[in-house]
Amino acid sequence: MHQLCKLVSFRRLLQLFKYPAIGVSVFINSHVFAQSFYAVDRRGVISRLTIKDSTVTRQIVANPCGQDEFRTGYSIAIYKNYFYYFDFTGLIRATIVKGELTNCENLGKGYSGGNALTVDKNGILYVANGYNLYKIDLAAKSQVKIGTMPYSGEDLLFYKNELYMASFGGIVKVNLADPSQSRIVIPEARDASGLVSAAYSGSKNKIYALVGVSAVEIDLDNYKVVGQPIDIDVDVVDGASAVEDGEFLKIQIDSIRQYADCPYTGKGTIEVICENKLPDYTFGLNGITNNTGIFTGLSPGTFQIKVRSSAEEKDTVITVPRFMRLKPPINITTSDDLCVAPGQITLTTDAANDTLYSIKYNNAIYSVNHSYANLKAGNHQFIVLNKAGCEIDTINVLLHKCAIQLDGADIQQECNLIFKGSVQIKTKAHTAVYTYKLGDTTNQTGIFNGLDKGNYKVTITSADDTTQMDVIIPDYAASSPVISYNATKANCETTGSVKFNLMGDATGYTIKLDGQVYPFLHEFKLYGGTYSFTVIKPDGCLLNLYTVTITSEACDDRFLPNTFTPNGDGINDIFEPRAGVTADNFKFRIYTRYGGLIFTSDNSHVGWNGTSNGKPVPMGVYYWTATYVNDEWRLITEGGYVALIR
Repeated sequence: MHQLCKLVSFRRLLQLFKYPAIGVSVFINSHVFAQSFYAVDRRGVISRLTIKDSTVTRQIVANPCGQDEFRTGYSIAIYKNYFYYFDFTGLIRATIVKGELTNCENLGKGYSGGNALTVDKNGILYVANGYNLYKIDLAAKSQVKIGTMPYSGEDLLFYKNELYMASFGGIVKVNLADPSQSRIVIPEARDASGLVSAAYSGSKNKIYALVGVSAVEIDLDNYKVVGQPIDIDVDVVDGASAVEDGEFLKIQIDSIRQYADCPYTGKGTIEVICENKLPDYTFGLNGITNNTGIFTGLSPGTFQIKVRSSAEEKDTVITVPRFMRLKPPINITTSDDLCVAPGQITLTTDAANDTLYSIKYNNAIYSVNHSYANLKAGNHQFIVLNKAGCEIDTINVLLHKCAIQLDGADIQQECNLIFKGSVQIKTKAHTAVYTYKLGDTTNQTGIFNGLDKGNYKVTITSADDTTQMDVIIPDYAASSPVISYNATKANCETTGSVKFNLMGDATGYTIKLDGQVYPFLHEFKLYGGTYSFTVIKPDGCLLNLYTVTITSEACDDRFLPNTFTPNGDGINDIFEPRAGVTADNFKFRIYTRYGGLIFTSDNSHVGWNGTSNGKPVPMGVYYWTATYVNDEWRLITEGGYVALIR
């Protein structure tokens, strides 16, 4: 059935019964005693629903039989302590132990499933698959078709030996002798997706029709809807209980507890425990009767105990030679690794002791099964109280302080600092605050950058411990590739040059100059000046920094300006290269304005004195040339005019 249809139909159902629409509801007469049943929702999740004092509590029931922890089929049934359902693998049977499912059995694919499933008082399963009704005898391992009904089944249950079915048209009374003669007896509960029976007393069960996310209490004796709405907040599609076979819940004395009264006087209390106690139960102890099963102020002795309902009676005898302050066995689990997580202490005992005892810790009262988290190191004291509030035991648990656990150091060469290193101190997982100190630097990260080569000692401190670690920053320069460069001078005619060389494979290396990156083997053409080159490794990190100076020789500074005065006064009498200028293979020539050669010199320190063949030449303009080899072994030719003045 589609969920939308169910929700719309349920609103119509609420209007018919003149109840206010209050969201997700169950229609049930309230009572102080709890009524419980199992249900499966639209996702296949099993829940145990308990109704008490107009309040519904829900407990998810794990399904170890299914492929998904909580998922099952959509049709369920319960017989005694067996839980049945169909899934794609076949018919599944589990055992109910203390409200949980265990001991899964797959009864095989030989049984056809359906939308509706229930069981009678003899353990025979009934299945409605669409309009067809079947019964399954597990003892005989047989499935028989009973017949075809005029209505499609959604869920089944027995009430007073009659089979009833939830359907789209309402609640159907099924004619087992002739299913085709089945008829609707409560049309107001139409669109019901499930039926469930809950024990109300020793001689009465209450029936609920499940409609989408809600339910409605129905009277199968008078064929009508009864009750007031109670929210259950779960989209139920099928229900099951231990009394869906039409029988009544039998009295079962689960346990009898005895404990000393507080303060201790030798007397004590006896408590009779019936897990499924119904409202008509009365408890008797040596003639004393009540509805709680708790009898206090008793002296040791033998006691006749009786439990009665409107349908039956059970009795037993218990002898108490002495009321004792019994101590429950308590298991202690600690997680005192403050490095990993704040300390935790967990106290556990048997589930049966959970209602008999409690724990007092830091003046607060807790269940005996409880975990205490976010604890500091040191001693923690727990006081065990019995049900009467007496202190019956003291438990001391010591949480140890946490030692700092080192996990090595990560040492790396700095990428953007030349020949510098960094270190990160690594420790095991912890929640405490660690402080790291290296030299004059302190931090809480354990990371130190810009370190020169050498040995260092790092101190790590927490609130509980202090330890040290030695680290070594290697000599990154010694392990770097050998790099050299060649530089040539600049002069008036040409630029200088710089070219780098790497001993080994230079693939991937680059050089940065003035913000621009060049291939490593690039030849730089540069004017005179000082330049800063950065060599970059293939991974993008800096290798080294080189400062190179390009020297420059000016052409105009090699010879005299264009005049000289050979008049014998000792000033500017010789036309020659300036003092300090040297040249190899120097050849100096002087010509008249008509091209006649009048002077030669092969020495840069021997100039022209203004004569030719020993005689002074006339004043005027003369032409000169000079050739030489410079410091870079290049042949240079220069020339110009000079004015001779006397």
